[in-house]
Amino acid sequence: MSNMGDCRFENTCCDLLDCLDALRQYQPVSESEYRAAYRMIRHFLCFCKDAGIIRSFDHEAIIKHLDQMKEEPAVPQTSILDGPQQPVQG
Repeated sequence: MSNMGDCRFENTCCDLLDCLDALRQYQPVSESEYRAAYRMIRHFLCFCKDAGIIRSFDHEAIIKHLDQMKEEPAVPQTSILDGPQQPVQG
């Protein structure tokens, strides 16, 4: 029996293709999926940059693309780049 580490790319490839398909089709995503998509894209692009595959990437372009996929929120949401919000004192 092979080690799970021996087939991690095989096991992940189909899931990655599914995620890329969702990105290409602008399929609506929840806030948690939005944040996970941003992290996944950013991790991959950082790897590509660190490995010398690409020179840079545009964080704002990632957010602009993902913003088109956001489900309509029930309450106003903040950007993924915003820090923790403090409650407004009335």
